Amino acid sequence: MIKALIGYVIFLIGFILTVKVCVFIIALIFSLKEIFEQYKIEKDIKDMIKRNKI
Repeated sequence: MIKALIGYVIFLIGFILTVKVCVFIIALIFSLKEIFEQYKIEKDIKDMIKRNKI
């Protein structure tokens, strides 16, 4: 009985850590996507400024 309880607790801890890692990776991908979008917008703005100066 005690071995089953310990196994269940270990399973729960592993499951929670796995879910946290998956959520972290998904959040990282979305934040990188937003950073890239922001970079693209800034690059477009700089290009417009360069074109207007010439």
